[in-house]
Amino acid sequence: MSGDGGGAAGALGSIGKKLATALEDQPVLAALLLVGVIGAIALLAIGIFSQSSTAIIAFFLLLAMIVVFIVVLARQPQTLRGPVAHSTPMDLARNLSQEDRDEIRAALQGAAESVAAALGVGAASVRSNLFALDTDGRLRIVPELTYNMKRADELTISMPIGYGSNGRAYKSKKPNYALFETDWDVNAIEEEELAKVDPALRWIISVPILGKSRVPIWIFNIDGMEGRDETHLRQVLSEVLYWVEVVSLIAMRVESGG
Repeated sequence: MSGDGGGAAGALGSIGKKLATALEDQPVLAALLLVGVIGAIALLAIGIFSQSSTAIIAFFLLLAMIVVFIVVLARQPQTLRGPVAHSTPMDLARNLSQEDRDEIRAALQGAAESVAAALGVGAASVRSNLFALDTDGRLRIVPELTYNMKRADELTISMPIGYGSNGRAYKSKKPNYALFETDWDVNAIEEEELAKVDPALRWIISVPILGKSRVPIWIFNIDGMEGRDETHLRQVLSEVLYWVEVVSLIAMRVESGG
């Protein structure tokens, strides 16, 4: 009988460890579960070694409570069990609700229009988009999260971290300014990707949206066709940051599983 008790105790201990790992984002629930499992093991041991029917009955009652706890937890919405796991920031963006996507598109439009007005350029000459890190480690435009972008080739542009305006913003975790004069200088990307860029593009402002771990989730990007210098771009950064904050709040909520 002692062998059976040891096997049951071992099984309970294994279950408790696995569930505690699954609940690592819910420390209070994990602690309560472990206390319950330890209590059940103790009652089982007491019942076996003292031949106490009361302890055995208490063991089965506590075991039943643990099973009920597991069943109830399994049926709870994901938001109660912890944040949804997303393998990449691009996955996070692709899985946004329609409401979140609409709010982000409104922010992209608001930013482009605000910057155009502040720079005194035509509204049609300023665009905006959201970049995210994909599974291959390259930054790409999130499908449909753009404003005023009409060239299909540009929507497929990608770059590694540290390259291009978006890649530099991702690496530095700070806003990045890119200006085209004779070329894009330190903000250049591979020739194959550069060939997709609208030849009329003259400037880019890229702002990282940081997550809870202070690692960029997305890059909020504004660019324009009418030439301006870096002084002008720095002066309109505040116009961009307002809309970046709007998207940041969405990103933090979604990242937390809300």
